Amino acid sequence: MPFQGVLQSWQASHAPDDPASVPVPPLLRWWWGLWIVTNLLGNASPRVWARGDTVGDMMFSNWVDVATFFVDVPLAILFITLIRRLSTAQAAALEERVSA
Repeated sequence: MPFQGVLQSWQASHAPDDPASVPVPPLLRWWWGLWIVTNLLGNASPRVWARGDTVGDMMFSNWVDVATFFVDVPLAILFITLIRRLSTAQAAALEERVSA
């Protein structure tokens, strides 16, 4: 349950006293959508390859791998951005609790 785990971390980091009040940020929705797409593509490629009887099937499998790469790059960038923002929020929440 990666989405739920990251969402709960996000909410608790942005509003420790009332995490449920924090809406799901668009960044998290985009990350999750790309995560699903890359997993679907990543699972499709070996299945096409294993069942492939023709050169066309093998080429299609390779194109699915290429498509997966083009989804993985923005997915990684979004995840890095998400983790940086999450870390910043956690550091700010910790600083607020320490100074209070």
